[in-house]
Amino acid sequence: MSLSDLGNLGEFVGAIAVIVSVLYLAYQIRQGARATRADIYQGLPLAVAHELQATGRDPEATRIFITGQTRPEELAGFEVNQFRLLIVAVFMRF
Repeated sequence: MSLSDLGNLGEFVGAIAVIVSVLYLAYQIRQGARATRADIYQGLPLAVAHELQATGRDPEATRIFITGQTRPEELAGFEVNQFRLLIVAVFMRF
């Protein structure tokens, strides 16, 4: 085996190692994206629950929220804006 043959073999082994490294990197990136997506999906219900808890602690906000969902025509001008803000806050979580 000549020095040239050893150089060619080294290049070949190096190329295989680069391909394996790139494939492993792609796998790790994919796993990281899945983990991030899972965290987002898990955090979403908690964020909405937190928003609704905050609304539920305030009797006036609760009244406006329920009235806005069931009988929106009964809300006064400012209450309509409060209801819209409550709904926007919940939908912003999505």
